[in-house]
Amino acid sequence: MHAINAALAVLGDKPSPAPFSIKDKKEALFLLAHLLGDLHQPLHVGAVYWSSSGHEVHPDKAGMSDQQKEASATAGGNFIELGSKNIHGIWDEVPGTWSPALRDQVVAQGKNVPKTPGKLEELAAVWASDTVVECGKALTGLKFGTKHGKDWPATASEDYHKHISALAQEQAAKGGARLAQLLNTIWP
Repeated sequence: MHAINAALAVLGDKPSPAPFSIKDKKEALFLLAHLLGDLHQPLHVGAVYWSSSGHEVHPDKAGMSDQQKEASATAGGNFIELGSKNIHGIWDEVPGTWSPALRDQVVAQGKNVPKTPGKLEELAAVWASDTVVECGKALTGLKFGTKHGKDWPATASEDYHKHISALAQEQAAKGGARLAQLLNTIWP
């Protein structure tokens, strides 16, 4: 969120705030587009923790130490294995599998995403909060096994890939619409 706001500052003819070093508007625009895409990928924003037996845990409620939290962290799905891939990687691949017609459908969906009210520098936090809610949906349809090494094995329901494709489509539409909102605010 802070890096998005730093890119917005540069695009608005302000200096890049510390600790960021964004050299020019071209780099700021590239960062903004990339980071806004990441902000809408649920496993980039949400955090899920599992016990070694494959049950969800809430580290703050359980009073876990930092070491216990680290041992139960899934690193954005990087430590959840579905077949030969991790869930985070599967999520990152979803848009790449879309046909041109589906991409057109995402653009059409994006046109229906309402503008978010608020100050420019507050929008990234609002959108990140929205994406955190979607994190649970990204894991719906998975069953988790006992941890092996650093990874939890998972099995997916028959419709899991269809489900995550629909959710990824929705999130991509939001991300595109929100990027347009930012750019239209900076350059009306």
